[in-house]
Amino acid sequence: MAISTTYYIDTTIFSTATAVWTEPTLTTKAPDGYYSFGGDYREQVSGLLTDLISCTNTECTSYTVATTSSSSQSYTYTNCDGTPNGGTIGGTGGYDADTFCAQTDTVVLIGSELTLINNGIC
Repeated sequence: MAISTTYYIDTTIFSTATAVWTEPTLTTKAPDGYYSFGGDYREQVSGLLTDLISCTNTECTSYTVATTSSSSQSYTYTNCDGTPNGGTIGGTGGYDADTFCAQTDTVVLIGSELTLINNGIC
């Protein structure tokens, strides 16, 4: 179930906004994560919105893949627009993670030391 909260943007059009805010005075940025309006989806990273995410499949989920492995760990998934994708994390000698929006239940963990976290609908 998606949680509905009122957020604010710094333009009148979601696709041109630079960030999402928690109050109308635009002094406190909303937490990093995925935001949507009118069928458009964007991820806020370090307080800034990324480009629009094409999400033609309504069964999309935000996932975080994490590892503490010192060896490279790989994973694959299908983007919301149906494009196969993947990544590699680890090998840095410490904690490493990647968060992305993907079609639900399409993430495949190839590395043996990966943790998959389901963050909810994106």
